[in-house]
Amino acid sequence: MVIVDELPFAFVEKPGFTRFVAKACPRFNVPSRRTVTRYCVRIHYREKVKLKKFFKESCERVCVTTDTWTSSQKQNFMCVTAHFIDNDWILHKCIIGFFLVRGHKGEDIGKDLEKCLVEWGIDKVFSVTIDNASPNDGAVSYIKRIMNSANASIGKGEYMHMGCAAHILNLIVTDGLKELDISVKRVCAAVKFIKNSPARIKFKKCAKLEKLANKGFLSLDVCTRWNSTFLMLKAAATYEKVFVRYEGEDPYFAIDLNGDKMPGVPRPEDWDNASKMAEFLEHFYKLTLRVSASDHCTSHIFFHQIVDIIVLLRAWCGSGDPLRREMGERMMDKYNKYWADHKSFNILIFVAVALDPRYKLSNYIKIATFEMFGKINGEEVWTKMNTTLKNLFQEYVKLYGPTGQEV
Repeated sequence: MVIVDELPFAFVEKPGFTRFVAKACPRFNVPSRRTVTRYCVRIHYREKVKLKKFFKESCERVCVTTDTWTSSQKQNFMCVTAHFIDNDWILHKCIIGFFLVRGHKGEDIGKDLEKCLVEWGIDKVFSVTIDNASPNDGAVSYIKRIMNSANASIGKGEYMHMGCAAHILNLIVTDGLKELDISVKRVCAAVKFIKNSPARIKFKKCAKLEKLANKGFLSLDVCTRWNSTFLMLKAAATYEKVFVRYEGEDPYFAIDLNGDKMPGVPRPEDWDNASKMAEFLEHFYKLTLRVSASDHCTSHIFFHQIVDIIVLLRAWCGSGDPLRREMGERMMDKYNKYWADHKSFNILIFVAVALDPRYKLSNYIKIATFEMFGKINGEEVWTKMNTTLKNLFQEYVKLYGPTGQEV
C-alpha cells in the first residue's frame, strides 16, 4: 500500500489510520514507520536484482531517456529512465536513476549517465532521448564513444541521439506565445484575481446571470508549462462576458489589476487574442498528448505529427489574419531550426513509420516526405530512409540471425 500509493513511511503511525485498522482488523499489529521503511527498502533491492538479471540475460536493447535540472538550492539533479520490452512483448518504463550530478557540462552528464548504466549492467543502448540543450550533444557523443569502443551500439551509434519531440513542440509554441505576451499576462492576472480571493463567489453569481452553461471553471497556468496556459486561455475565453460583467460589479478588480507592476484589465482585443490563441494552441496540445504517452510506443507516430505541424504552420503563414500570420512565421523559424534540415535530425523517425504495418514504404510516406522537404531534398530523405532501413535489417540479421544466413 505504501509503495503503490506513494505514501510517506510515517503514514502507518497516523492516528486516523491506526484507529481505522483497530476497528477493521483488531488483531493486525500495525508496524512502525522504521519497520515499513525496512520492508520497502528490502523490496526495492529484491526488485532491483530481478531487473538487473533481466537486463543481463533477456533484454537485447534498452532505450534511455534522461534530463537534468537545477533545484532552488542550486543543486544539479539527473533522472534516468529505461524503456524496454519484456519477453511477452510488453513495453516497460522504469526510473533507474535519480541522483546529484556535478554540473551541466556535456562530458559530466555523459559520465554520470555511464555510471548509472554500469550500475544496472546495461551495456546495449539503442537510443538516448534528451532535450535540445547544447551540453546534451556532448553527453550523447560521450556515450556513443563508450558504446562504440565496446562494439555494443547499432549503426556505430549514428542513430543514438534522439531529440525530445515534446520538448521541440514546447519550444515552437513558446516562441508563438511571445507574440501575445501582454494579452496572456492580462488574462492570467484576471484569472488569478478571481481564483485567489473570495471574489470567485460573486464571479459565479455573475456567470449565472449571464446564463453560462459551462460546467468547468477557471484554471491557473504554470509558467514552465505552455499546455497549462492553453487550458487557462480556453477556460477564460468562455467566461469573457462574465469578466466584463464582474468588472462593473467589483471596483477592486480594476484597482488591483491596474496597480503597480500589474498588466491591467483585459481589453476586448485581449479577449479576442485569447480566443485565437486557444484555438491555435489546441492543435499543439493534442499533438503533445499523443507524443507524450508512456504506456505504449509512440515513435511510429512522430512522423505524422511533424507533417501535421508543417502543414498547419504553412497555413498560418499564408493567412490573411495578421496575428495568425505573425505567430505562424515565428513558430516556423523554430520548426526549421530542428526539423527542416534533413541532414541533422534522426532518420529513425522515418524508419519507425516504415515499420508500422499500416504504412510500410507506401506512397503516403513518400508524398508526405516530399511535402515536408520539397522535391529535391525530399528525394534525398526518401533514399536515405530506404538505405537506413536496409542497413539496419542487414545488421540485425548478422547479430541475431542464424549463423551463415545470407542477407
